[in-house]
This record gives sequence, C-alpha cells and structure tokens, in this order.
Amino acid sequence: MRLNIIRFVAILHAVFISFSAHTSSNNEVDEFISKAAAPPYDCPKSAFIPQIEAYLSTDDINSEQRLRLQTLWTHDKICHGDHTPAVNLLDDILLRANVDKQAYYYAMAVYQRGFIHDVQENPARCDYYQQAKELAKGLHPDIFLSATLGHTTVCGGLSDAEKLGLLYPLVEQLTRDGDPKALAHLHSNIGLLYGQLGQHSLAAEQYLKGHNIASEYYEGSNKLSILVSAISSLMASGSFDEAEAALNQYRIINDEVSTPLTNFQEVFLEAGYFYRTNNVDELTVSVEHWNNNVKQTINQPLYSDLFKWYETVSCIRTKDLDCLREYLKYEEESTSNFRTFTRSNKDYLKFKVDLYFALNEFSLAEEAFNALYNSLTRGLWQSQKAGKVLGMANLHSKIVELEAEVEEAKTQRKISLFVFVFIALSIIVVFARVIHKRNVARLEIDPTTEMFNARGALKRIADLDTPSKGKANALAIFDVGNFKELNRQVGAAQSDVILKDIAKIFQSKTRKSDILGRFAPEQFIICLKDVEEEIAKSFFDRIHKAVESTSLGIRQGEDINIRSSMSIFISQEKFDDLDSVLDEMLMSLSSKR
Repeated sequence: MRLNIIRFVAILHAVFISFSAHTSSNNEVDEFISKAAAPPYDCPKSAFIPQIEAYLSTDDINSEQRLRLQTLWTHDKICHGDHTPAVNLLDDILLRANVDKQAYYYAMAVYQRGFIHDVQENPARCDYYQQAKELAKGLHPDIFLSATLGHTTVCGGLSDAEKLGLLYPLVEQLTRDGDPKALAHLHSNIGLLYGQLGQHSLAAEQYLKGHNIASEYYEGSNKLSILVSAISSLMASGSFDEAEAALNQYRIINDEVSTPLTNFQEVFLEAGYFYRTNNVDELTVSVEHWNNNVKQTINQPLYSDLFKWYETVSCIRTKDLDCLREYLKYEEESTSNFRTFTRSNKDYLKFKVDLYFALNEFSLAEEAFNALYNSLTRGLWQSQKAGKVLGMANLHSKIVELEAEVEEAKTQRKISLFVFVFIALSIIVVFARVIHKRNVARLEIDPTTEMFNARGALKRIADLDTPSKGKANALAIFDVGNFKELNRQVGAAQSDVILKDIAKIFQSKTRKSDILGRFAPEQFIICLKDVEEEIAKSFFDRIHKAVESTSLGIRQGEDINIRSSMSIFISQEKFDDLDSVLDEMLMSLSSKR
C-alpha cells in the first residue's frame, strides 16, 4: 500500500513537471511571436524567419500559435514577392472551420490575401479589403488602417475628390500619433491615388516623402519598396534627372539589402530608365544582366516578355530585320498579361511604329501610329478630367502647408488654426463635389452640334447593361469623308454651320432612346441598346443611305453631297473592353478612306 502511494506521488510529480515545462515552452513561443510580429505596412525581420520555420516544423505548439506563426511566415513571403506559397497557405487558413475570426491572425490573413490580389490587379482585392476592415475595426488598428487605405485607394464607390478628402486628414492624425511607418504607408497610398489620376509628379513627391520618413525605421527589402514606386513615377512624369538620382540611391541601399526581389527591381528600373532616355547601349547591358543573372530567380513570364521587348530595341537601331520578324512571332505567343499591358502603353505603341517602319511595313506602321494617337488622346482626356478634381495643384499646395503647420504646432494657437483650415478643406470637398455634379452635363455636350461629345457618349455606352436574350447592343461610327472639302467650299468661318446641318440629319433619323454623339471632328457615333441584330443593321443602313443622299446648300445654286463611310460592331454582351472595340472600328474606317 505504501509502495503504491509513493508510485502515485512520483507519477503526479512527473506530470506536474511536464505540464510546467509545456507551459513555460508556450510562454516562450508567445513572447517570440510578440517580438517577431510586424504591422501589414512593414515586414518581419529576416533574423526571425529561421526560428519561425523551426517552430512550425515541431508539434510542441498549440493551434493558435501555429496560425499566428503561419501568418508571420506568409507575411515574409509576400515581402519578398514569393506569392505562390503564401497564397496556398493563406487559402488553407481561411478555409478552416475552427478559426477565431476575431483573432489578429485571421484578420491579417484576410488582408494579406487582398494585398496579393491587389498586386495582381484582381478585382477580388476589394472584397478582401472590405472584409479585413470589418474584422479589424475596434480590435486591430494597424490592419484596419492598411485595409482602409487599400480599399479607399483602389476600390470604387467614392469620387477622387472624396478619396483625397478621406486620406489627407489622416496625415495630421498619424503625425500626431508619432507612427512614422504608418505615416509613410499613408503617403505611399496618396501617391498611388495621384498616379491613378495621371498626376505623376505629385505621386512621386508623395512616394519620396514616405520613403524619407520611414527609411531609418524600415529594414531589409522594405527600405526600397516605396522608392521603387517613386522612381517609376518620376520616369512617368519625365523627371529623368530626379529619377537617375533616386535610382542611384536605390543602388546604394541595395548594396546592403541585396535580395532576389530587390536585385530584380534594380535591373528592371535601370532597363526602364535607359529605354525612356534612349540609351540603347546601357539598355543592352541591362538586358544581358537580366538574361544571365536575374531571370532565373524571378519566375514571372510577364517580366520575360518585357525584357524581350527591351532586347529588340537594339535590333531597330542595327536594322536587324530577322530579329524584328522573330520578335513579331514571339509577340503572338506572349502572355495575355503582356498583351493587355502593351495594348495602351504609349512607349510600346511608339516601339511598334518604329519596328514596322524598319521593316518597310508602312500600312502596319500607320495602324500602330493611329493606335498611339488614340491612346494619347484618351490619356489627354483622362488628364483633363483629373485636373478638375478639386483643383489638384491648389489642393496639394494647401496640404503641404497643413503638414508644415502640424510639424511646427507647439502652441494652442497653431493647433486651432490647423483645425480651422481642415474644416475649411472639408467644406471645399463637399462644395467641389456639388459643383462637379452640376457641371458634368455641360462638360459632356458638344457646343457646336448640341449633342453628346465623345466623353458623354462613351460614358453612356460603357454603362449599358447586358442585352436580353436574343438581342444585342449595336454600335456604329460614321465618318464624313469629304468634311475638308465642305470646309473649303464655305470657308473656315462657316464650318460650324456645316456641322450643325450634318448633326440635324443624324438627329432627324435617330430616336430619343438612341445614344448619339459627335465622336471626332468629322465622325459621329450611334448606339442602339437591346435590339435585334438584323433590325440594328437595317437601321444603320437606312441612316447611312439618308446621309449619303443628302445635299447641303453650300452657296446659292450650288449643292454638294455628303460622302461617308460606316463601321459597325454588334455585341450580345456588355461593352466591357470599349477601348479595344473602338480601336478596331477606327482601323476599319481608316482602311475605307
């Protein structure tokens, strides 16, 4: 009996020692996780990664610790551009049944999945950002901030003015809170928004500000992430001297960082800089460096396609026609991402013009030039639209003044002034939105013909719903081929009269439900929604015949007929890729002239 009691006590003691050791081990893991954790806008320190992987390889951690460590591991992978393993693990975490959806790791996993979709420009990013916002609100401020900035910057629902009105007041809050990493993250998002508006100089200024704020706090590849965006924006704005200075700064920092991702970014930025400054010799060196040293470490077909483009530039200079023909075959087999990227890229369209000229393919060179012209025209429209958002430069200068006030605010009087100015800006935002809405209709009307201009017509065409079953949306562009001849007949001073007469012809033959607009100086566009295809074709033919059979009384006793050509496009779907449709129609019209 006594022996049994002694044995029981010994077993109980062993269990207690084991439990104490396990508890001590769990506490050690929790302390490590707290130390290794990084907010979404930073990266885990590289020194922590081996220990993270060591913990994940054992069975001595509980399920919550494993999930926390896994999101630290995926965070590191994302920071290094290694998205595939991160996606696989994140999808596994998000599909598990027994997870705590209020836990930090779960909100972080949702945000990370949205971020990867954002990098890939996948529209699903908005759903993940919204979900991360809802999960993190009131619980995890750093995730809530990043998800809010991501959703505000790239997702719909708000005008550009409203987005700026939401982002800029955060500058004061984060400056006051003393969180330089979060403030740098905010400036980066403001820069992204400016870039989307085509305001690349303002975007570069925000990126550089964010980089300078956080450079002494970030470590590893995160030191260079914002600088990459700054260099790209400087090149897009044509500020090549500043881009070169920033690129030199990148090289200096990367000498210390030197990861596969940052080394790739360096050669990618260099190649882009040499291409845009027409330094073909240095561009050739960058391409060779890519092929021999970098390509093997970055498994991204899109980048291989981009460097194949850069490689072909020297073939134009040396008139290597076999090389150029070989590239055209390569282009046909390139990735869909590359074809989508280059379809409206002005640098690439200019390259295609030069390539076809080198091959003496003048008709193809003309088509490429027309595509370049159309792209530049659309870019000009977008730039004009962006310039109206709250008076962009004026708003920016006010914000710079406000940020200076925040930094110098040492007295209550300055703080009061700051609050007053922000209230005034908020009123300006609301007022500008009201004015904008009131002026939209006026901005979408062609003053000469009093019908929709290109902007107004295309906006309404793009917004059309999918046609009902068995019906279609039908589009036609009419080109007045002898418009210049008509102008010569009456003189430049009376050209508006001709346009009004031609417009009246179209207006008399179309219905109120049709979308009718002046697409270009001598072109008109008509769209019929939800109609039968044969009816649409017959309708367009009747209009075309009516226009062709009309004579204009140019001078007393002298008439002249209108000569026109027509291009038709009929779709059973929405016009999701309207730019491509219009490009094809314009090329068809060009071939008929």
